Amino acid sequence: MNDTLTQNLIPLKRALSDILLARVEPISEFELIRLLQNPPYELLGEHALRGQLDLFQTHFLVFHCLYVLRHEWGQEGLGRLRIEPLAIALEPVAQACRDTSEVTKADPLASYYLDLDHLAQTKEQDVASLLGQFWQRFGQRQEVTADQRSQALVVMNLTAMPSCQAQLKRRFRHLIHQRHPDKGGSHEAMQELQWAYKILRQTLSYGIHSS
Repeated sequence: MNDTLTQNLIPLKRALSDILLARVEPISEFELIRLLQNPPYELLGEHALRGQLDLFQTHFLVFHCLYVLRHEWGQEGLGRLRIEPLAIALEPVAQACRDTSEVTKADPLASYYLDLDHLAQTKEQDVASLLGQFWQRFGQRQEVTADQRSQALVVMNLTAMPSCQAQLKRRFRHLIHQRHPDKGGSHEAMQELQWAYKILRQTLSYGIHSS
């Protein structure tokens, strides 16, 4: 089964390679998935970012392909692929690691994502906990990056930064009514919204200092 899935992932891996080799600046996982959903690729469906299980499976498949590319590019001496949800980019190194097993040992996440059995073994009841850990981890970051800010704006359906904390808070409260589980939303959607609110609130605190 894994051999068949690996073959089916070849177009996804090829698309990721094309996108990343053509970029100079890092790209977030969210932006990467959006590119893969749209022409000319259209490799991921509209459901890719919707349900919790769909979101996890999309994330896993993308990261699996990224770690495969990291090993391949390391062996070819192209550099080391930086793999973070908010910053994915090929970074040149003086000596690319050519030993695949060494890379895997150095990064426990590589062992996880390269093993496709983890994809099959993760059920819907496991996903909420995994996603909760994801948003909690990134909510703890102290320095707000441009990618984080951009992603947070998308989550809150904003095209520009709010002018003040009060405006941001009003937007947050409005979206709560749409995304709260009791209002027809989901637990994951609320976690994502809370993360985005924290990122933008922190951005305003560092920049405009409005209350």
